[in-house]
Amino acid sequence: MPGHKGKIAGTSYDITEISGADSLFDACGIIDESENNLSKLYNTLFSLYSTEGSTLSIKTMLALVYKYAKNNGKKPLILAERNVHSSFLYGVGLLDIQVEWIEDERQNLFSSNLTAKTVEEKLKSMQEKPTALYLTSPDYLGNILPIKEIVSVCKKHNVLLVVDNAHGAYFNFLKENIHPINLGADMCADSAHKTLPTLTGGGYLHLNKRFDYFSKSDVKRIMKTFASTSPSYLILSSLDSTNKYLFKEKNAFIQCEEKVEKLKQFCLNLGFDLVGEEKLKITLDCKSFGYFGTDIASLLEKQNIVVEYFDKDYVILMFSPLNTDSDFDKIKCVFKGIERKKEIKKADLIFSIPQRKMSIKDALFSNEERVEVEKANGKIISSISVSCPPAIPLIFSGEVVDENTIKILQYYGIKDCQVVKE
Repeated sequence: MPGHKGKIAGTSYDITEISGADSLFDACGIIDESENNLSKLYNTLFSLYSTEGSTLSIKTMLALVYKYAKNNGKKPLILAERNVHSSFLYGVGLLDIQVEWIEDERQNLFSSNLTAKTVEEKLKSMQEKPTALYLTSPDYLGNILPIKEIVSVCKKHNVLLVVDNAHGAYFNFLKENIHPINLGADMCADSAHKTLPTLTGGGYLHLNKRFDYFSKSDVKRIMKTFASTSPSYLILSSLDSTNKYLFKEKNAFIQCEEKVEKLKQFCLNLGFDLVGEEKLKITLDCKSFGYFGTDIASLLEKQNIVVEYFDKDYVILMFSPLNTDSDFDKIKCVFKGIERKKEIKKADLIFSIPQRKMSIKDALFSNEERVEVEKANGKIISSISVSCPPAIPLIFSGEVVDENTIKILQYYGIKDCQVVKE
């Protein structure tokens, strides 16, 4: 294997675990050496490769939380916000981990206004302390949580902090290092391919030096339970090449940060409202400029500018050091040609926590049927209906659809959903 024998274009380095190539989940040669180089870059206890993106890393982190709880005689319980990636839902469903949600004042599907004070109040109010707090930072719009302050609260209450940092792998290389591991998070997942020069599917799992409960071999064994036995060596090679790039081109991210900051100021001067603090992401609040996000995305696409994500409210652009000066100039030129119109009123959406009738696991593996959203009132969600991007569930397995949820599902273009069959 593989059957192409390296004779199809671009496949000469697509190999398997042949002699000298090492084995990802039993690494003792060049893959182990490469992962050690990654660990030096991020200053971790150890850092591991994923060829299945942050999805694999997230499920592994959840399994580590599960094992940590069991080993310490605790019931696995995770405290989390609801703007999680769908891989979190599947992970807790497979592991049958109980989740308690933090309810904050969300204005949309993606964002979070969580503070250390809110975390402190929530933890104090819980009769049973969670094993871990699970956060998504940055969120999909580019909002960044106060990780350092939240770390202090978690330490005080002896709760692990686990972070989905999928969009922030580059945080380690900015003017100010705001990577969650550097700020004290115990575990962290990065999608290298989202913001670094890595092939799609390349990701990282980081463990903080202060969280030395698990050995590298322990984590590899757990990671293996969720992973393909045929990891892509093309992606592994790409991850290794990214190490070389990061050691040599650390300033490239600082330079890109400066370019994006100038473009943000340009957008503000035109009259756009921006969302989020992420340094290499621009999130346009399009309604404030008189357009739906779908309209702006369409205008940009006609100029061969393909955005990361758009919906009725927002358009998201993601940049990297591989974007050229001409890319930035083109965006300025196109934006300058968009006529500002009367502001569009924002939708009146309420993001509340629906009633739960079943565990996530039981709902995920129940008999199900597909129904139109408008006919789903009172029914229990089985599997989730959400596209990627953004892959953020609007309602979670085991929760009951209500009229408010139907309104939100329809707003985001969801026409039908999977429910538990009665």
